[in-house]
Amino acid sequence: MNLHALPRIFALVLVLFLAACSEQPRPNVLFVSIDTLRADRLGAYGYERATSPNIDAFVREGALFENCFAHHGSTWPSLTSILTGKFPLVHGVRENGDMLEAAHRTLPEELAARGYQTAAFLTNMIEAPNRGFEHKFLPSKPFDDLRWDREATTEAVRWLGARDPSRPFFAWLHLMQPHKPYHPPAELAKVFEPELQGAWRVSDQALDEITLGDFAVPEPDLAHIQAQYDAQLVSVDRLVKEVLDALAANGLAENTLVVLFSDHGEELFDHHRYFFHSCSLYDGVLRNVLVMRFPGRIPAGRRIAQQVAETDIAPTVYQLLDLAPPRGLQGLSLEPLFAADDPKRPSIFVGEYGKFADRPIWAVRDGRYKYIHNPHGLKPTNPPYTAKSGGFPYEDYELYDLVADPGETRNVFAEHPDVVERLRRELDAWLAVNEKLKGSAGEMDAATRETMKQLGYIGDDEH
Repeated sequence: MNLHALPRIFALVLVLFLAACSEQPRPNVLFVSIDTLRADRLGAYGYERATSPNIDAFVREGALFENCFAHHGSTWPSLTSILTGKFPLVHGVRENGDMLEAAHRTLPEELAARGYQTAAFLTNMIEAPNRGFEHKFLPSKPFDDLRWDREATTEAVRWLGARDPSRPFFAWLHLMQPHKPYHPPAELAKVFEPELQGAWRVSDQALDEITLGDFAVPEPDLAHIQAQYDAQLVSVDRLVKEVLDALAANGLAENTLVVLFSDHGEELFDHHRYFFHSCSLYDGVLRNVLVMRFPGRIPAGRRIAQQVAETDIAPTVYQLLDLAPPRGLQGLSLEPLFAADDPKRPSIFVGEYGKFADRPIWAVRDGRYKYIHNPHGLKPTNPPYTAKSGGFPYEDYELYDLVADPGETRNVFAEHPDVVERLRRELDAWLAVNEKLKGSAGEMDAATRETMKQLGYIGDDEH
C-alpha cells in the first residue's frame, strides 16, 4: 500500500462521512383540509369576526392564495382533483359517490411508491377508494361531525408521535366542520351571540324549508344561522392548532410542507335562499382556502392574488419535494408565485356542475368576469331540491362583473356580448383539449350510497 496516499484517502472518507451526517432528511407533507369552509369567513381573508385566530397565525408563517378555486362544489370531485392534479372531466369523479379509476394515480400512491409512509384521518369521502395510504382512520358511525372531527384529530396527533422516524411521511387530516346543519359545540353556541336565549340548534329541516319556501325570513333568524356557522369555525380552528402543535412538539415543523385548504365553500343564503354547496357555481362555493407553509422554501407572509386552481396543489408538492411528477397532471406548480406573479399561468379557470355528465353546466372565470354556460336550461336537483320541488334555478346564460359585483347578484349577460363571446371561445378551446381525455367512474356501492344519504348529498329518490 502506498502510505503517502493514506492522508488523501482518510480525507475523502471524512468528507463523505460528514456529507452523509449533514444530509437533510427528505421533507414531510401534512395536508389539513376543512370541509365547507368559505374563504371569506377567515380573519386572514378579511373577515371581521374572530373565527380563526390559530389559522390566521399559521397564515403569517407561509403563503396565502387569495384566489384559489375548486373545479366542483362537491367534496369527492374537489378532493379527487387535489389528489390527482386533474380536472373532474378527466379523472371522472364528477359527483359524490363516483369511484376513481385505477389509471389515475393519486399523490399518496406516488409518494408511497417513493418510500413515504402515508396516513389519512378522514371525516368525509370515507367510503371512497382513497388509495395509497398505509394507515387510514375512518371514524365510527352514525354521522356526528363534532365527534368525528375530535376522533380524527386525536388519532392524527397520536400517529405523528408514533410514526416511523426513519421514513418521511405524507399525512392528511380532513375535518368535517363547518358542514351543514352548522351545529357548533354547546360551549361555543353563544360565542358570537352572547345574549342569545333559548334553543340555538338549527335543524336541517328548517334550512331546507327556507330554501324551498317563498316566505320572508326574519333577519334575526338569518343572523343566527350565520353565527352558528361561524361558531363552528372557532371549533375547527382549535383542532387545526392541535395538529400543528403536535407537529412542532415532535420536532417536525421545520422539515414539513403543510398545506391547509378547503374542498369548497358554502352558500349561506347568498343565491336562491340556498344553504349548501353542491348545486352552486358561485364564488361563495368555488373559492377555496389555500395556505402553504414550508420554512426555507416558502416565504412567510406572502399573499398571492393571481388566480390559481386546486389542481395546482399536487404539482406544487412534487416540485417542493424535488420529485418528478407523474405524467398527465393538468395543474401547474405554484412555486413561481412565491417570488412574483407568473405571466405564464393560464388566465382562465373552468369549473363545472358535472352531475349531468352529458350536459354539464360550466363556469368560466378570467379574474374580472364569471360566465355560467347552461344552454340546456338545467336545474340541479341535489337535496333539498327534487324533481318535484324543482331545482337550483340557473338561467341559461349568466355573466357577472366580479370587480363591480363580487357577490354575483346582477346578471350582465346582455350588456357585454363581447365578453360572453370571448369566454365562450375560451370554454370551447378548453373542451376541445379535455374532452379527448374524458374519464369515467364506477357506480357507488350500497354502503357508499347510505353514507351519502346520511350526509345529505343524495336523496331517497336518486338512482
